[in-house]
Amino acid sequence: MTPRSDAAATDGTPVAPYGTWPSMLSLDRMASEKSVLTAPVFGPDGAVFGVQGATGRTSLAREISGAARELDIVDAAGEPIDVGSRVHEYGGPALAIDGEAAIFSHRTDGRLYRVLLDADGSAALPITPDDGWRYADLQVISGHVICVAEIHDADHSRLPRHVIVDIDLFDGDRQIIYEGPDFIAGVRLSPSGEQICWYEWDLGQMPWDHTRVRVGERFETGIAEIRTLSSGSSSAIAPLFVTEDDVVFADDVSGWWNLYRAELGAEVRVRPLHPAEAEFAVPPWTMDQTFTVLDDDHLLVTWIADGHAHLGSMNWHNGELEEWLIGYEPSGQPAARDGRVLLRAVSATVAPVILAIDLPHATSQILRQSDPEPLPEEWISLPEAFTYRVAPIAPDSPEGRALGGGVEEHEAFGYFYPPHHPTVTGPEDAAPPLVVMVHGGPTSAALPTFADRIQFWTTRGFAVFDVNHVGSTGYGTAYRDGLRGEWGVVDAADIAAGVRALAERGLIDPTKAVIRGGSAGGFAVLRALTTSDVFAAGTSLYGVADLTGLVRETHMFESRYLDTLIGPYPEQEARYAERSPINHLERLTAPLLLLHGARDAVVPLAQATGIRDELAAGQFDVELVVYPEEFHGFRAASVRKDALGRELAFYRRVLDLT
Repeated sequence: MTPRSDAAATDGTPVAPYGTWPSMLSLDRMASEKSVLTAPVFGPDGAVFGVQGATGRTSLAREISGAARELDIVDAAGEPIDVGSRVHEYGGPALAIDGEAAIFSHRTDGRLYRVLLDADGSAALPITPDDGWRYADLQVISGHVICVAEIHDADHSRLPRHVIVDIDLFDGDRQIIYEGPDFIAGVRLSPSGEQICWYEWDLGQMPWDHTRVRVGERFETGIAEIRTLSSGSSSAIAPLFVTEDDVVFADDVSGWWNLYRAELGAEVRVRPLHPAEAEFAVPPWTMDQTFTVLDDDHLLVTWIADGHAHLGSMNWHNGELEEWLIGYEPSGQPAARDGRVLLRAVSATVAPVILAIDLPHATSQILRQSDPEPLPEEWISLPEAFTYRVAPIAPDSPEGRALGGGVEEHEAFGYFYPPHHPTVTGPEDAAPPLVVMVHGGPTSAALPTFADRIQFWTTRGFAVFDVNHVGSTGYGTAYRDGLRGEWGVVDAADIAAGVRALAERGLIDPTKAVIRGGSAGGFAVLRALTTSDVFAAGTSLYGVADLTGLVRETHMFESRYLDTLIGPYPEQEARYAERSPINHLERLTAPLLLLHGARDAVVPLAQATGIRDELAAGQFDVELVVYPEEFHGFRAASVRKDALGRELAFYRRVLDLT
């Protein structure tokens, strides 16, 4: 592992140029040796959860004798099944347990299936017909599954309908019991199953804008006595029955997603449980619940505060909160039963695991690791919280004209990872190149937990800045809403200012900064390369280039998302054109790599081919790579390996790292 070098540091450590260090995280290891673990649920004897392996297919694993064993589940034709949902394209909880059987959605055909949870797995039997319906938020009771269904017309000539459906598990009979709103999510039943709650919203809003939490009496033919528990002027999400007459949900009416208790009497009484500058929910791209019932008096809750995710219990009578220090941070939806807690957990030094906590004995056990060969701690670069001021930008200044708007002075956040290697160091007279990572959403967030996508770069001698620009989650509603009408302006200013702040503190080489991001993060890449000169190269993974085209082509869930991020269309058509990177490619300041899936329904391939076609005749350094079988995000191991390898070679070529 020692590089060729004629130099050594004063302590004898070999010296090699930044960006060229040898790494344990090979391309093969990055692509094939890790699993993506989904949130666990309780089976008959323990945990059941999903495992996405190197093929990109998600299978099921079951806890057996204190260990987790994958089940070999196939369909009637012997073809492997991919457990997951594509409701709202991003999916949602797609697994429920019914005695000794698992009920789940097949991501490929959308149907619901049933399989016995024996040790070796077996052929799964379809419950619903193959007619294009999609399902999520599965709730099983008395031989029925109650869930959200997304109904597509055979010719896709109209927008899909979202309904709550009651499905007989034995004959597959489907009964729509509620419809009307454009979107429905978060279906949950009361302990008796006689009541049901959910949240809903209308086209033109996103679920982190204005939603309604509703509750009603459930019958096989419909829902009666429907009542609304929230104001409808805030983001109220993730309702959950804690008793037959009490519902807890998250609402950001205070400026933070806090928990509220609704008492269902003749008059509904709603009150906050634990007011705090903390987020007890996350943007529901995938309908995940961040809390559940722990016992008769407590909720098991997760929340984000001070840039970290926390786990603990909350008394749902008086709101008293107790944090549990378990050495991990929670990620995704937790589960609890009979004094046992299951959750997906992460830390700064450990890739995601499925963790089981035995509360009576105060012990924990790892049921499954996502990485069978964890990166040794001596190789890991630890995150450093990085807060910086973004200077005001006048609209009529050169930078303001490039951005298409002005920016007020404010504070922005992120995490800095210095290059790190146990046996190699960089030259004393040089600073490292920088990889800026921009999350998607743009409402998502960077958290200071282990990610091999970061360590891949730091072990090679790159610094990494994982940025939480305005619009990111975890800093309150005002910060998240800071992009309303300003997408592509404030976030672009934050990113450029972050690079300058790192350079001013001597942490990076400002001439060797590159930027990468996917989806909305890809839009940030393209905006950065057409509005500033701080980057030497950029990689857009399935990124947005043409906002007008996106409005016309994207799927229903995000079809009106840009109403809030940019403005209503076509009233603000000029603003859409001004913010679209494809209309400013003459201002491109650095080489560009485009990576895209041909089957992407969220950001269609035309977004990338449009850039390639516009630049084909020019003298620009741009490359487009299309992966024919990929959707929005790359799942196949061969594709992930190829994409990352191309990106590494691209930066080394552009930055002349030899």
